[in-house]
Amino acid sequence: MKLWKNGLFYTMSNEGETVEAVLTNNGEIIGVGTEESLKECYPEVLEEIDLAGSTVFPGFVDSHLHLLWYGQSLARLNLNQCTSKKTALRMIKEKVAKLREKEWLFVEGYNENKWQDSTEAFKKSDLDALSMTHPILVRRIDYHNVVINEAFTQEIGIKKWQKFEGGGEIVLDEKGDFTGVLKDEATNLAIDAFPPATPSEMEDYLTLAVKDLWTKGITGGHTEDLHYFNGFEGTLATFKACLGVDKLPFRSHLLIHNGELAAFNQSNQQFLDGNPFIELGAMKIFYDGTVGSRTALMKNGYASDSEHHGLQIQTDDVFEKMVQSARNAGLPVPFIY
Repeated sequence: MKLWKNGLFYTMSNEGETVEAVLTNNGEIIGVGTEESLKECYPEVLEEIDLAGSTVFPGFVDSHLHLLWYGQSLARLNLNQCTSKKTALRMIKEKVAKLREKEWLFVEGYNENKWQDSTEAFKKSDLDALSMTHPILVRRIDYHNVVINEAFTQEIGIKKWQKFEGGGEIVLDEKGDFTGVLKDEATNLAIDAFPPATPSEMEDYLTLAVKDLWTKGITGGHTEDLHYFNGFEGTLATFKACLGVDKLPFRSHLLIHNGELAAFNQSNQQFLDGNPFIELGAMKIFYDGTVGSRTALMKNGYASDSEHHGLQIQTDDVFEKMVQSARNAGLPVPFIY
């Protein structure tokens, strides 16, 4: 048994409620109160940890995660802390210099809203200046926008005046030339050109994500991953292999992408099936994009371009059928993306 004492522990049972000591055994809380009362009730305490007045909260639960993507981003060059476009481009250039001949590069996390030296997002010419031989893809922090260079464009064969049908956009300039920017469903034209992650890599990504989140006090989350890697069954198997009381104790509520409804039905599982660390959750349906990538659907248009209203990924008829299909499968649809 361990006695954690001399701290300010918020119980979260009632607003503002605190105690000064907590007793744990094999990772479980078995008592809270004062140091004296816990010692009196549990004289067999083996170890005492003095927190010297530190504040302690129960583990946080993140309401919007993509655990595998997050772990993958930790394993890649990530620009999410860059505060200038110049720095972001320099970091990519340094990474390109270390690549093997014609090796592909996937970069994560750029966010032009954090840059202090520019408000202009990446475009193809920015990446072409770094390499014309290495295919480069840079994904925006919200995952609804990617930028690729000319070498990558040649690999996937995007043509002049090419349009995308189906809830995404190939962004062209006024002459019909590709700008390097792909939005929402069109991002898959580039992302799917990379080889899929192996089961071993997926387990590494999940482990990286969980261990990093622990350092931030996050011990559980609502996460949506069952569509983007190896499909419903393969990705669920990764979670089962990694999470558990004797594995990585992280509580996951697994949202189900609308594209995996058939696989969910075939699995003969139900809403909230699982165990204390893995729980099948609600259906997630993408109706539009995000504000950051200017793809969220707006009635009156964007301040920067009043003629641009975003992207509607599903038609109203298709959307209604998706919701009905989810309800027929016993799945709630608590929020729409």
